[in-house]
Amino acid sequence: MSSLPARFEVLEELAAGPGLRLLRARDTLLLREVFLKCAAPDPRAHAPDAATLERRLREARALARVAHPSVQRLIDVVELPTGPLLVLEPVAGETLTTRLAREGRLAPEEAIALGTTLAEALEAIHAAGLLHRGLHPDAVVLGEGGRVTLTGFHLAKPALTGPHAAPSSLVLQPGSLGKGSGRHPAPEQLLAGQDSPRADLFGLGWTLYESLAGRPPYVGSDPKAWSEPEDLHALVPAAPPALVRLLSLCLARSPAERPADATTVRHALQKLGGSRGSAHATAQPASRSARRRWLWTGVALAAAAAQVLLLLGGPFRASAEGRGVWHESDAPASAPSKARAAPALQPRYARSRALLIGIGDYGAGFQPLANAQRDIDLVRGALVRDTASRWEFTSLIGGQATRANVVDQFHALCSRSGPDDRALIYFAGHGRRHQNAEGIGWMIPADATDKPSSWIPFNEFDQIFREDPGPKHILVAMDCCYGGRLIDMLPTRSADETRYAERYLTRKAHVVITSGRGDEQVTDGARGESSPFARAFTDTLAEPGPPLTASELYAQIQRLFGTWDLAQVPLLGRGRASTQDGGDFVFFREAR
Repeated sequence: MSSLPARFEVLEELAAGPGLRLLRARDTLLLREVFLKCAAPDPRAHAPDAATLERRLREARALARVAHPSVQRLIDVVELPTGPLLVLEPVAGETLTTRLAREGRLAPEEAIALGTTLAEALEAIHAAGLLHRGLHPDAVVLGEGGRVTLTGFHLAKPALTGPHAAPSSLVLQPGSLGKGSGRHPAPEQLLAGQDSPRADLFGLGWTLYESLAGRPPYVGSDPKAWSEPEDLHALVPAAPPALVRLLSLCLARSPAERPADATTVRHALQKLGGSRGSAHATAQPASRSARRRWLWTGVALAAAAAQVLLLLGGPFRASAEGRGVWHESDAPASAPSKARAAPALQPRYARSRALLIGIGDYGAGFQPLANAQRDIDLVRGALVRDTASRWEFTSLIGGQATRANVVDQFHALCSRSGPDDRALIYFAGHGRRHQNAEGIGWMIPADATDKPSSWIPFNEFDQIFREDPGPKHILVAMDCCYGGRLIDMLPTRSADETRYAERYLTRKAHVVITSGRGDEQVTDGARGESSPFARAFTDTLAEPGPPLTASELYAQIQRLFGTWDLAQVPLLGRGRASTQDGGDFVFFREAR
């Protein structure tokens, strides 16, 4: 496929249909296998209009918002003239179709556990404003340790609800898209191209019925000719009557007769399973030591925990307590500020401000970090060499980074910045996470004691970033343990140089790059040198070339970590308080 970027080597075509293709490919830049969803080339067709391109971007943004351990993740978006190319993570395991072909059917308790996980996955998908439109046994991958992953997003589209909902532009036909296609769409999809979350519930009901009975509930592709499904209780006497009734409702030909939503189905399945939680298995990689000799132990643990995480690549910065951790807050979001007239953003930066925080010596209670302050000097030097921009610096080094000073400087950064400014925050220091609550963590200031009341909760910064006015673009670089807890996942993106001003600079963005996942510690590097993250960050900025987005900076950091054969997994995302609407932080490097 000549229309694809040269970095992708196509290995196999998985599905093809009107206007789209699903491919298995190798990313030769990041050295990983991926799935690609893209528009099918048609020499007779005109270039997509602006409305079509925007609709496809809405789909990508909706899928990027889905963050669930049982949902295949969107890991990259590359903009092409024909529209966005979606890059999806590959998923290891066997499909439910393969399992059923080998074993015939699932036991009722297995089907209930599977259905609970899939219903929870649909909840996350629908909450993001997306419809799956292809739930069937081929789209369900069963991995090691009971892990379940819902794939098959080549038919996904943003949900259209209400009186103005339009029919789908793609009327689904069983088998029309080849392997991995939606073989049993809901009747309203087949007959009128009408989509809704209840159509996904039909797919869920079909999948569970087929898993229990070893045969599909309906035969043929014409819903008007369908006979009623064979009595599931007669086929599977051990199936609980409540489960039989639930699947009968999901398989109703009229969407109005099906359950209201995926939450209703999940609650019913959980009651049948006698469990309050979902059935998916979540891997918990072991934390790693600060010393390099423990690095390979960490690699082995991560490999055993989750293959898909290794596909991302990455390095490692660690300490006993964790080097500077910020977590997603699980507190309710504060009320939005009063609406104001938004200024028109310009395809340039007015001012460039950097807040650099490095804390190496905390005193008693926290292990010293040999390179944190040295890394800040390295980052400052890289920005000073950026002669195309005049950076204004505020640095909090060592004992200067008290709780009060850090909070004050975050407030000042937002209040002093105009609508066309950019702000870079780079942090290197300790942090802690709550051991029993997934969403709670603290940044550790220089004057911290052993009492959490002296630490800085992440939700305090979440509130600061909600304030308006503020900079157009914010990039937070967190070289710290557990840093991935700070972000909502966001795909990387690429664009040709002529589109930077049009696509990125005139739109707001709050981007976060972390040196590790939310569940791992990261390495501080050898004493007297620098951390791998700081080295990759500054080496990339120093490389001459065209303008560089934060997304592309992240991709290069990820590539370097893979080259250095380290176990740490960097992440790209956006802050929870972000008003992200398509922009990206841009660095202007020296021309080649």
